[in-house]
Amino acid sequence: MKKTTATLLVMVMLVMLVSGCVSRRDFDDLMVEYGALRARVEAAESKLAAAQDEIQALQNDLVAEKSKIEKLERDVMTVPGYTQGARVYRSSNQLIPNNTYTKVSFTNETYDTDNCFDADTPDRLTCNTAGKYIIVANIRWAGLPGGLRAIQIQKNGENIVKSKLQPNDVNTMFHVVATIIDLEVGDYIECGVLQDRGGSLNIETHGIMAPSFMMQRIG
Repeated sequence: MKKTTATLLVMVMLVMLVSGCVSRRDFDDLMVEYGALRARVEAAESKLAAAQDEIQALQNDLVAEKSKIEKLERDVMTVPGYTQGARVYRSSNQLIPNNTYTKVSFTNETYDTDNCFDADTPDRLTCNTAGKYIIVANIRWAGLPGGLRAIQIQKNGENIVKSKLQPNDVNTMFHVVATIIDLEVGDYIECGVLQDRGGSLNIETHGIMAPSFMMQRIG
């Protein structure tokens, strides 16, 4: 179709030349301009075709990468004994009263593969698959000296591990405690903190790092 159109255009120009509508020089100029225009059109069409090929190649790569990701996700979710767990964190400071055991209330999930976290009970993680779990809590205390700092992890309201520290400067302090316990379906764990510096004290948010709390099945 393009070649037919070009041929007709040249024929019209030839007719115009023969009929005296244009001079030979004008005709030659028109042919030069026509040739240059055709070259630009063909170059643009070539670039467009190359771009379309590149777009198709990128789309094919994208489909292949998505397929790989979906396979990895399926593989992770089917590894026996190691998929159940959750990690949560708090996105704002929490004020801890003096000498009062206070449960940490969490606001966000990093992951939750077994419906362990419920926003209606934000201070606990619940076991929905029986097994052996590693439990880790990470607290960032505000930088105020004086008194003790403590973290307690409880199972069904009973202490299972406790850690105490005594700050000696005004820098913020990370406080980590971990344990491994057996959990049955319906068991729940909580992270509580205590400080006795004589006044209220914040546990501070530090992105997804702290305050954070996790349970992960390992057997």
